[in-house]
Amino acid sequence: MEDSFKNIDEEKRNRIINSAMQEFGNNTYEKASTNNIVKNANISKGALFHYFKNKKALYDYLEKLSYEVFFETIKKKVDWNETDIFKRLKQIVIVKIEITKQYPHIFKFSLKTFENKTQEELNKLFGNETLGLMKKVYSYNVDLTKFKEGIDTTKAIKIIRWTMEKYADEYRETLKLSEYKLNLKELWEEFDQYVFMLKSAFYK
Repeated sequence: MEDSFKNIDEEKRNRIINSAMQEFGNNTYEKASTNNIVKNANISKGALFHYFKNKKALYDYLEKLSYEVFFETIKKKVDWNETDIFKRLKQIVIVKIEITKQYPHIFKFSLKTFENKTQEELNKLFGNETLGLMKKVYSYNVDLTKFKEGIDTTKAIKIIRWTMEKYADEYRETLKLSEYKLNLKELWEEFDQYVFMLKSAFYK
């Protein structure tokens, strides 16, 4: 059934996806209403259950889709010829924001969906490719000559990664408190502040 969903008109498909992400993002799984989903997507309930046999199948599809969208888009759109690790990290932030143009509710949905899952659970769901991608972000084609002489670059890159991952975790918590309202100006200002401090510590 999901194969038939992939083959429908893109505008209609995105309308259903965005309506469902919005409904699941605003509610617990139990309270999310397929009636609201079909109403906001402007389709019949019969059409929805033609594509997905039940509510759980729809939710599982969205869960997998949101993860794959982030993973595949980063993999394809990041310029791996960029050797400055901080510019690369900024690219990833830009890519994630651009994704919301197609799927406006994907952040809220994915944050609620994955917030209580451990990395081990995520690996079981989606395999170990994510770990490989994150390793590539921080190691592939990175220009180590930008670092100060005498700096242990392996440890420095670990500190950069830990800082950025912790910042991302804390920003997710901030988004939850603000009902997932993304403040791009605030995001960029904070991101640039961390980058400035890390560059001052490690770069020549």
